[in-house]
Amino acid sequence: MAHRVRWCRSVARTRAVHMDSYSVYVVQDLVSGGSLQALADEQGGSLTEPEAAAALRGVLDGLMACHSEGICYGDVKPANFMLASTYPSAAHRADPSEPRGAIHVKMIDFGCARSCPGDAPSLEGLSGTPAYMAPEVARGAPYGRASDMWGVAVIAYQLLTGRFPHWDCALDRLAGMPTRQVLADVAAGDVMLDTPACRALSPAARDLLGALFELDPEKRPPAYCAMQHPWMVAHGTAPAHAHAPAAAVHLG
Repeated sequence: MAHRVRWCRSVARTRAVHMDSYSVYVVQDLVSGGSLQALADEQGGSLTEPEAAAALRGVLDGLMACHSEGICYGDVKPANFMLASTYPSAAHRADPSEPRGAIHVKMIDFGCARSCPGDAPSLEGLSGTPAYMAPEVARGAPYGRASDMWGVAVIAYQLLTGRFPHWDCALDRLAGMPTRQVLADVAAGDVMLDTPACRALSPAARDLLGALFELDPEKRPPAYCAMQHPWMVAHGTAPAHAHAPAAAVHLG
């Protein structure tokens, strides 16, 4: 699937594949900044709104490419999006008066990606990581590309609050929860949008979360609409048009 979106700069491209009798070696673009999950952990669990918007731009740009090619990515989570370079920059780490650098996120790992050419929910079976699944996926109902957008909602919530929307807890607290319980809670579709952490967000950020956490997949905004949301625009992360290439956003 990845070869179909190799034109997108927010997807880590496969450069070569080599095989021997024992292993397959895949050569991809160098993404040296670590995962989006690692960045959030390093920053104490959450990012500032401008940082989160910059990260989400790469996520949405990658999904726009997938969806335009009729692909449901199937496993939207912070661990599957890598920073092209270290953030904050090495210069800022050495001297805080230096700029923090840019957040440029690239999508990796198409292991759960499936062809989904139409808008109708035509896919079946569990796919992805339970805590980031859309309710329709966790329930075992047919699903389509809109399920990816629920994953974006969970990522956005996590980056902005350091918590998970179904449990109001951090990632490490989920480790001991039985998978069956996680799936049941996700399938119920109840999210916490009135916690102290959510109330501390800007009205525009809360509006985007509310839109993305739409239970009806048909009413969930597609990636190109989310990219044009006023919160994204306010942080300078919306392209001039829906299929414009994403650019890294410099912060501080």
